[in-house]
Amino acid sequence: MIERDGVQESQIRFEDYESTIQDYARVALRKVKQPSIYDFEDLYQEGYSVFLCARNYYKPEKSKATFKTYLVSALRNHFCDLVQKTYKRIDTRTGFEPSLLALIHSSNNTESITTILVQHKENFSDIEFKYITFLLNMPKEIQDEIKHCIGKRRQVIRRELQIAPYVETQIRKSIRTKLTVCI
Repeated sequence: MIERDGVQESQIRFEDYESTIQDYARVALRKVKQPSIYDFEDLYQEGYSVFLCARNYYKPEKSKATFKTYLVSALRNHFCDLVQKTYKRIDTRTGFEPSLLALIHSSNNTESITTILVQHKENFSDIEFKYITFLLNMPKEIQDEIKHCIGKRRQVIRRELQIAPYVETQIRKSIRTKLTVCI
């Protein structure tokens, strides 16, 4: 048996590391996007599976770190990945999820989006409906104007709809929320 810091490889017991796992599960629960699909028990179970993997892969003869250091690193990495996956990636230029943007801008899906909008028109305010309609039916000359200037899209939309930047941001947040529910 290999021994490091007075602990033999076969003596690695879950009970000795349970509080560490619980601490990382609590931190992850606070950081996951709310409302969460996870509860504490789910994350505790995830931590237990990380413990089992760490115990199986930890080789004291090859590692300069103690098992606890190895486990903490594995827990941190696993829970960071898990937390990041609960958040959708947002396109910083537009504020919409890439999949939602692709759906809105795709010429193949224009009819289906239009159908969805007509079916759910009562859910959108007039300005929100104008905003989406403008995005879907943007005149060719405006598309050409902003084709090579990605950051200019929002500026052009504000100009055409005559809205302030703050108002446009609020409109976009509201549209994103409503479209996510509709689609």
